[in-house]
Amino acid sequence: AIDAVQIWSEPPEWEVVISAGKEKTGIDVVEWARTAVQMGAGEILLTSFDRDGTKSGYDLKLLQAVSSAVNVPVIASGGASSAEHMVDALKAGADAVLAASIFHYGEMSVEELKRILGKSVPVRIPVSYEDARDPWSPKREHQTTQCVIPSIDLINGHAVQLVGGDPEKLKIDAGDPIPIAHRFRLAGEIAVIDLDAALSRGSNETVIRKLLSEAPCRVGGGIR
Repeated sequence: AIDAVQIWSEPPEWEVVISAGKEKTGIDVVEWARTAVQMGAGEILLTSFDRDGTKSGYDLKLLQAVSSAVNVPVIASGGASSAEHMVDALKAGADAVLAASIFHYGEMSVEELKRILGKSVPVRIPVSYEDARDPWSPKREHQTTQCVIPSIDLINGHAVQLVGGDPEKLKIDAGDPIPIAHRFRLAGEIAVIDLDAALSRGSNETVIRKLLSEAPCRVGGGIR
């Protein structure tokens, strides 16, 4: 995973941040993406902390810069609030799109969103949770690797939405993440970020183990 903030220059450049965006590293995002791939990374989860939680759309210039610099899949994260935002990201070079706000606000289900996206870009549209989990299901559509990954950020056992990864800017406290995971699992996988671990103030290991029993999860936060 690479968390990025823009350095306000022209042309734009981006800096890697860590600890849920609290610490700047001075490392250029595009160069770090290249280095990560050289070290064996098979895909990159790219989050714009400038856009995270703002519902203003993905940072398309960031996506274009990173996806054109590496030869592995890039997952766009930070800023999505509509199907149009996701289409724009996929056309900008993303291989998959990650989102949280659009689902936490109850604006759209994973299934509804995928069917809308399918009108503009080829996406995987499973017909059931069992088919979503089974890559060899004859009912699963294999048009491309493009997919939607719903995200759950955890603080103190609750599913939350922050702005820019800042725990002082809590936008949503959605409570128990288990029912949310049950709704999200049609996507086939869920991104789970332990923000307490990322901030070095504990962990949500017990909750994450429960989430893993609900659906396949990509887990991040706190890896040192």
